[in-house]
Amino acid sequence: MQTRRNIEKAGRIIKSFSAGDVSALQRICVRIQAAQQGLVRNAGSYFDACLGQCKGLCCRNIHVSGIVTLLDLVFILVLDHSIYSRILRAARQEGLYSADCLFLKDRVGPCMFQDTIKPERCIVTFCQDSQPLRSEIKAIRSGFSRLYRFVVLRRPLIWYGF
Repeated sequence: MQTRRNIEKAGRIIKSFSAGDVSALQRICVRIQAAQQGLVRNAGSYFDACLGQCKGLCCRNIHVSGIVTLLDLVFILVLDHSIYSRILRAARQEGLYSADCLFLKDRVGPCMFQDTIKPERCIVTFCQDSQPLRSEIKAIRSGFSRLYRFVVLRRPLIWYGF
């Protein structure tokens, strides 16, 4: 239920911005996407291990709302609003207990989100030492921090639910 509410709230947050603020929001999100592209480009063996060895274990038995945040949903919807109804439909399946990620296509995968438009935790979390990817991960986290400051400073009442 929380994930569905966050998807709807992310849509309201984006709609509440002026055209100029939406342009600034898009620029921030495009920079995060570019950082994600850099990570994807340099972390091929890490992602191969996720799929080959772990078989997406990190997408199993999780609380989606604890991993895919409101900020992630703002980021995703700014860059790909066409996915809104599909992820909202998936979120209606959310239960009270842990389960496989709601955003796996056909409940088994792969992920519904594009490779370079992923929630922050999903793209920067690896089962192995990610020290060689430190700068790419830092760029993604920095971008999400910038996005958080931008949204919260401009829309604190919507962000906090007033």
